[in-house]
Parts: sequence; C-alpha cells; structure tokens
Amino acid sequence: MKKITVKDLLDKGACHKGILFFKKNNLQEIDWDSIHTVNFYDKSEFLHVLCDYFHISLKNINKRTPFEIKFKDGLKIYYKGKNKIELYNEYQDRHLIHSMSSNGFECWIEYNDNGKIIHYKDSKNYEFWKEYNEKGLLCYFKINTGYEEWYEYNEQGRTIYIKDSNGNEEWYEYNEQGRTIYIKDSNGNENWIEYNEQGLEIKKKYDNYKNVDYMYKSTIEYQYKNNLLINVIGPNDFTLHNEYDDKGNLIYRKNSLGNECIRKLNDQGLCVQNTLISKSETFNEWSEYKDGNCVHYKNSDGFEKWMEYKDGLLISYRDSTGYGYDTEYEDGIIVKEKTSNDKVWTDYRNKIKIINLAKVIID
Repeated sequence: MKKITVKDLLDKGACHKGILFFKKNNLQEIDWDSIHTVNFYDKSEFLHVLCDYFHISLKNINKRTPFEIKFKDGLKIYYKGKNKIELYNEYQDRHLIHSMSSNGFECWIEYNDNGKIIHYKDSKNYEFWKEYNEKGLLCYFKINTGYEEWYEYNEQGRTIYIKDSNGNEEWYEYNEQGRTIYIKDSNGNENWIEYNEQGLEIKKKYDNYKNVDYMYKSTIEYQYKNNLLINVIGPNDFTLHNEYDDKGNLIYRKNSLGNECIRKLNDQGLCVQNTLISKSETFNEWSEYKDGNCVHYKNSDGFEKWMEYKDGLLISYRDSTGYGYDTEYEDGIIVKEKTSNDKVWTDYRNKIKIINLAKVIID
C-alpha cells in the first residue's frame, strides 16, 4: 500500500498549503488510497481558498463556517457546507463526469480524448455541446435553446472570427507580435490599436463604439518616456499627466478634470504622504514605516491606525475607532487571534480535525 506524508497530501490539493497547523516533526504517514475527510471551522480567509472549487468566496464573511470535504486519490468526491446541502462527485480518468446534490440538482459531463468538455447536461434542463478543431481550439458551441457560436483562428491560434446564431459577427486582426490591432463587429463598431517598438499601446481609435464611456470614444493617445506612461490625450480635451522620480516611482498625477495626486516617498520608495486634490476638497494620508512595514497611518479625516510586526508578520493592530486585534503565528500562518471584541484568544489549531488518516495530527 502506497504511503504518503501529510505534506504530500497538502501538496496534492486535499487541503490548501496555507493551512499548515502541524509541527514539521509531527508529519505522519497516511494511506493515500483511503478516503480523507477534513472538517474545517476556520477563518474565512482560509475558507475562501478552499471554496474556489465551488466558485464562491467567503473572504468577507466574518462567521466561522463549518465545512466537510472528502477526497479520494486527490479528487473531491464529497462536500457539505453550512447550509447542510451535500454534493457528491464521480470521476472517470480524473475528469468529473457526474455531480449530484442533496437539493435535487444533478449534472453529467462528457469529454473527448484530450480531456476537453464536449457535452454537459443538468437537471435544470440546461445542456450544451462543444466541438474543437485539430489544434484543440473551440470551434463550435451550442445550447439546447438553439443558440450557436462558431469560431475561427489564425495559424498562431488567435481568434480571428466569431459568429453566432443571432447573426452577430466579430473580426480580429493582429500584428506580427500577436497583439490585437483591429476589431470589428457586425453592428458597425470598429477598434484600432497601435503600439510602439516596446509593445506598449500608443493609440486607440473607436468608431461608433456604443458601450464605452464617453471619454474613450473616438481617439485616445498614450505617450511614454523610458517605458513609463507620461501623458494620456483623449477626446473632449481630456488629458492625464504623470511624473516619476529617478527610480520610476509615480510621484505626481494630474488630469484635465482638476484632480491631482501628490506622492512623497521615502528612500525605499514607500509613500509617506499622499495628497489627493479635487476641485472641492483636499485629502491627505500619512504613513510611517519600520523595516519596510507600515506601523502608523493617519488621514485628514482624523482616522488613525497603528501596527506592530514580528519577523515581517503583523502581530498587533489598533485604530482610532477603538477596534484592534493581536495575532500569533506558526510557520508564518495565523494560529491564534484575539480582537478587541473577544475576551479570550481564539486558537485555530484546535478548529481543524483530520479524520481517516493513519493518525489524527493536532498539535
């Protein structure tokens, strides 16, 4: 039976590498052919990484949310979230072919020999088909509603033509470096793009473009110096001007609408004062640094915050609203935290349990 360390399990995607709450000398061998179940009651910034598979983000959710995820051969075969809905996945040749949820949703997926999806169908009566050319590029797409799309490419594999069953068409042209220089659609919209020798855009021209802001209709030009954007010249007499220091750091910006930005930098290129000027007001921000980390910030509205670091990691935060928190780390990962609203420390090491391993490894 093949054995694998917990570190290998993390590397293979059964758990995100960022969540390493285990002492290195406690890594034990596990049975990789068994099913691994992981229960998470963790901070949202860790949860959102795991939830990328389900195309959702919990990054801004403050509540601790329970998760249960099962893996087999490194593939997610089971998921259960806070809403108690369960999801079961089936694979063939490591491709997802069937997914079934306890709320009644179900979908089936078929692939070609190259592992690309050619057919999808679900229980909500949504179905689509895909076809590919000899280079593996999508050339045909159809939905069960009758909608269709056709794609054509140049020898370099870049899209040159798109057509759909509604009669819409798009054409694309490229220069020798493969950069887009011309776009046209069947509605009469056209877009030209020019570049300098360094490949930077120097001119864009729009004709009858209907779905863009007025400022970017007609023609817009870009001027550079040492590959740094100096001036932007747009329609309706709009202009934008940038200035830089000798190291290429932006120190001044002004546009024709009356807005200005003045940035004062320290010797390390970090901004110590940022001044934003508009026609109606001036707003200032000040920052102080220690060893490259911002330790004090304040602005002209009266808001302030203070930070402390250890080995480059934030260990203390306080601000003028009365809010604050302290953190402790292991191997660069937060393992304990206490906020101004908490009476005791929250220990995240005790929030993770790994089951069905050869040993339960919790520090």
